[in-house]
Amino acid sequence: PGNYPDIRIAGKWLQNQGFSVGDYVKVAYRKGLIVIKKICGGDEYEQEQTRDEA
Repeated sequence: PGNYPDIRIAGKWLQNQGFSVGDYVKVAYRKGLIVIKKICGGDEYEQEQTRDEA
């Protein structure tokens, strides 16, 4: 119900910055700014999932 903004990013430039298909990322945001950070090996992702479940 309703339209929402949609951002899709793809391209060799992501690979040049160290991103690969299947990488885990962390997204942080505040008004007017979105930061996408690669999480190496998924370790930080798994730790956050565990914290969220506790």
